[in-house]
Amino acid sequence: WAHSSLPGTSPNGEPASKKPRTDGWFTVSEPLLLQKHKEGQPLTTVIDSSGKPAETRVLLLGSNEESSLLMCQPVTGRTHQIRAHLQHVGHPIVGDPVYGDGQADAAEICLHAVAYTWRKDVGGLPGRHLMSAGLPTWWTEPWAAVQLAVESVDRPGG
Repeated sequence: WAHSSLPGTSPNGEPASKKPRTDGWFTVSEPLLLQKHKEGQPLTTVIDSSGKPAETRVLLLGSNEESSLLMCQPVTGRTHQIRAHLQHVGHPIVGDPVYGDGQADAAEICLHAVAYTWRKDVGGLPGRHLMSAGLPTWWTEPWAAVQLAVESVDRPGG
């Protein structure tokens, strides 16, 4: 889950390159380049044609005048992939000090792994594994109604 603010800004404070999406599933397919650590600066990932291929599937679950609730499925596993992709499409994550909206009103980054699945063969048999976690403290009243609909979401590539 990602709780994003509107409108978006890039890590250097410039406006996001795209307007925020307002409905349904969409895919962000933008190459990501990891910027090496520099003293006094956080690790960052930027959209760059010389970067590695990266794909994130995103579903807008709900929105209001200030923010959106998103379900994200990273297809690839790049450093800061969800954070960089959401910032790029105009949905920076609330409380994100690097890719966020520049506002410090959130006590924590509003990005949460509700479930993590992976496949691994055990004893020669194919297996699918699931790890899940409860909802974070920022999952509050504005998003309570969305919780009911989430269980029935048709997930691409499910």
